[in-house]
Amino acid sequence: MRRALPGLALSLSVLAFADCATSAPELTPSHVAAIQDSVRTALAEFRRYSAAAQWDSVAGLYSTDSGFRWIEDGTRSDRAVLQKTLSALPKGMRVETTYDSTDVAALGPGVAVLTTYYHTQFVGASPPVQFGGAISMVWIHEPGGWRIRSGHSSSARAHATG
Repeated sequence: MRRALPGLALSLSVLAFADCATSAPELTPSHVAAIQDSVRTALAEFRRYSAAAQWDSVAGLYSTDSGFRWIEDGTRSDRAVLQKTLSALPKGMRVETTYDSTDVAALGPGVAVLTTYYHTQFVGASPPVQFGGAISMVWIHEPGGWRIRSGHSSSARAHATG
């Protein structure tokens, strides 16, 4: 009988987890469309704030959750590193970014992942700096609106041919 108890406990745990997983609310097509639209709007705000050098507003679009993480070209950063980087930008420097092939997938109520290619130019930098690549971001709807909870950015590299 004692041998059966661990197996029974495991079976009950699996059943409880399966029940939770299947009882998650399904998103209606209109809810999916609303999430996609609002995350695209948040990305447009991010772009507008960067182009206007409104760094406090840019920082406000990142989650303040302690689990926030950003990975760029293999380097992991947290919110403190992000804020330090933004505050170190020279006065008058703007960051202009264009996005291409942007896709927003609604994962559940208040959760979405955005993937896109980008091309960024630092306006006011001497010498001029520009680069491009791909970004993926997890957006979470928090009390103040949509915030970036985690993300990854990688720069495009020239690939060897032949």
